Amino acid sequence: MNFDFNGLSFLIIVTIFVYFLAKRNPSFATILYVALFLRIFTIFLSQIILVLPDGVGDAGRFELRAYELSKLGISNLLLNYPGFNSFFISWFIAIFYSLFGQSELMAKALSLFFGMNSIYLGCIISKKIWGPNISKKVGWTLAIFPTLILYSCIILREAYIYFFLLVALNGIVDWIRFKNFKSFIKLFLGFILAAHFHGAMIIGLITFLLVIFYQNLRKLFIGTTKLKISLKSFSYFIILLTLSLIVYTKEFKVPKIGSLTNFDEKIDLILTQIKNVDKGTAKYPKWAVPENKTELYYKIPIRIIYFIGAPYPWDVNKLDHIIGFLDGILYLGLTFLIVRNRKVILSDPNLRIILLILISYLIVYSIGVGNFGTGIRHRSKFVFMFVLLAASLLPKITLYKRSKYK
Repeated sequence: MNFDFNGLSFLIIVTIFVYFLAKRNPSFATILYVALFLRIFTIFLSQIILVLPDGVGDAGRFELRAYELSKLGISNLLLNYPGFNSFFISWFIAIFYSLFGQSELMAKALSLFFGMNSIYLGCIISKKIWGPNISKKVGWTLAIFPTLILYSCIILREAYIYFFLLVALNGIVDWIRFKNFKSFIKLFLGFILAAHFHGAMIIGLITFLLVIFYQNLRKLFIGTTKLKISLKSFSYFIILLTLSLIVYTKEFKVPKIGSLTNFDEKIDLILTQIKNVDKGTAKYPKWAVPENKTELYYKIPIRIIYFIGAPYPWDVNKLDHIIGFLDGILYLGLTFLIVRNRKVILSDPNLRIILLILISYLIVYSIGVGNFGTGIRHRSKFVFMFVLLAASLLPKITLYKRSKYK
């Protein structure tokens, strides 16, 4: 490995930043340090002797595009803001390349920065919902979860999406507690910035707004029957109704999804999309591919199950499929814990909204993903949501055991 001053400098900066995060919240310090060590160790392995899964392909294309964009110079880059775009990550990395020069290690350090911040935010959110003891279980799970380690060490969009999705979830938790404008801006920006890296992430914001719309409509209805109308609920209702009308009349288009109108045409496009993505050696079985509109409705749950846990034993026909199989077991385990925890989840307003948002993502991504090779990467976007919902039933992880005789 050639000496890369810029890359090493960025790794040191990230390490210092994590140190200050740990100082700010000492109860999570050991979790953060272990997570950082595992990720830096993995990065150096990938630089010296090991090609990580998903470390080539899209990762290489994103890095190469970043280098090409960096040749435009910082001024032209900032003037050519791409908006919602699959290569938004390349534009973002290109800003650093234009300032410091090309460095693959520096690009990986940026993924590490967002990955480590995601673990910290996951701990903070779980502490708000579950309290300090369970939040440590969440933190340890996130620190050692294999795909979270992987995608914090390579040049892909996942680490960025984790972070901004968690910013949005943190905003939602604060919104439920305080109902203030600051928390709404936080959740709104979180979803919007996550969608810059992958357009379908905007579905989380749409789901949240629909929930708020329903809640305020219900309050208005109950208030009307009692001749008491809440001005705040009425204001929220009018604002959300206006936004809905604008979206409908202007045929607002969601990245990766298209417009939210013309549902009959949209179903035909969905069927075509499913057939286009069901390909490759890791594709879903034929019985999971809908042939018409009727089949679409009852096969979406099947595709969700495949998205969560595939490859299953009958799908494993190559050595590298075993990695995906082990990853799927973890998600199925988390799903089992969520089902067991359903009464607690449904009784908590924070967890209810997180569950609804997760379900909306699972529906959309089960349609858009047609092979478990791609599914492994995409489902990692939602690890944090799975873990937050299963938190109270997670096993306790400790580095050492105190002697009871001490």
